Amino acid sequence: MIHPQLLQQPQLFYRSNHSHLCGREFATQVKQLSAQLEQYCHQHQIKQVLLYHPDSVQFSLWLLALLTVNIDIVLPANGQPQSIKDASEQCDALVGHFENLAIKRDITQVIPHVIIPSAALFTNWQWPDKCCQSQLTFFTSGSQGAAKAINKAWWQLNLEVDTLAQTFSLNQASTVLSTVSHQHIYGLLFKLLWPLKAGATIVSTLFDYPEQLAQACAEHHEITLIASPAYLSRLAQDDVLAHYAKNLEHVFSSGGPLSDTVAYQLAENWHLPITQVYGSTETGGIAYRRLTERQSTAWQPFNGMSLSNVAGTQQMCLNSAYLPDKDILLDDLGLVHQNGQFELLGRIDRTIKLEEKRVNLDAVERHIASLAQVSEVKIIVLQGARRCLGCVIQLAANVQLPSSNVQKRELNQMIKSHLLLHFESVCLPRKFRYLTHMPYNSQGKLVLSQLEKLFESA
Repeated sequence: MIHPQLLQQPQLFYRSNHSHLCGREFATQVKQLSAQLEQYCHQHQIKQVLLYHPDSVQFSLWLLALLTVNIDIVLPANGQPQSIKDASEQCDALVGHFENLAIKRDITQVIPHVIIPSAALFTNWQWPDKCCQSQLTFFTSGSQGAAKAINKAWWQLNLEVDTLAQTFSLNQASTVLSTVSHQHIYGLLFKLLWPLKAGATIVSTLFDYPEQLAQACAEHHEITLIASPAYLSRLAQDDVLAHYAKNLEHVFSSGGPLSDTVAYQLAENWHLPITQVYGSTETGGIAYRRLTERQSTAWQPFNGMSLSNVAGTQQMCLNSAYLPDKDILLDDLGLVHQNGQFELLGRIDRTIKLEEKRVNLDAVERHIASLAQVSEVKIIVLQGARRCLGCVIQLAANVQLPSSNVQKRELNQMIKSHLLLHFESVCLPRKFRYLTHMPYNSQGKLVLSQLEKLFESA
């Protein structure tokens, strides 16, 4: 049966115009929409539908209605015309909001409105459980190249939501704010599915700017904030939430690595550790950690996760309750302790050879990031007459950008001297760029080509 917490929530969704949708209204609309969809999809033999909608309320209604009638769902990474076109190639129809796009087979135009009857708001709609056969297809952001399609069965996502509920607290008094899109697995799980199942209040606004988020934090209490590492890095530079930290209950970060410097600084400012979640779209969430000291903290696997090191190597191997396959080799290096916790040591594909010396780029970044003057760092390989490392650094908020070549050389030398404690000189970066903000894209990712452009004038 449907979770009673959802039905009893008077403000399941809270919109920017201060209107809201209660749990019973939401469940009733899902029930009605699924009945219309079932008839339409059966009549037109529709098995797979692309779903894109920037509004979290509309997205959630369509998502749960499609799952209720066992339709496979494709989620494009964003609403850009080419992303929609590429992702829709395998779909029988489309659902959602497609601004300035001429879309054929748009079910939204056929079933445009959900009508609530004047009768009492009550429904026997059931949350799609493990019997639901639907499959969801996600697209990665393509930060290293073309976007990659990844298929997940609904039972995998539903099980992951249950694991989050068992690990962290979220209840009807909680309010969820998010800076990440529900089109990606992190946002879908943390912003929508977990709060819906727990009956928490979801603020439908996507907070692109910290000032908007600060205003929302002033208006709500018992807040769970779902954020990207890039967004948290910006808050560390200009902490507009400091006055409202007492209203924060949880802060989550995932989708990429969060620097220890940023995690520790925000934990100090807010008296609340950031919960970092490690995993990927392919694996789902694997582990979490909360950094409360400057020393690195080991990762704690979620229930149902087991990690080990491949014999004689630092490559990690995963057995997960979310995945049917066993002994999955990860692309990450790590040190797994006897108690199951582990330290991350970098990615396998980021181990390269420079003049016959092997060096892991994640390890170089980790040591540079440990410097108090550094907020965030990215190392890339620069191809040319001589292959070398380029180092892009976002300086800490209290450190000024070097204004002269002399100051820049002093910074370069300070970083090199620190790295020489751990690496041979041939493995050190040879070119440096200092920024006030890293050039993250709209999905909160650093795109390699944009980083390479920083060195074109070198």
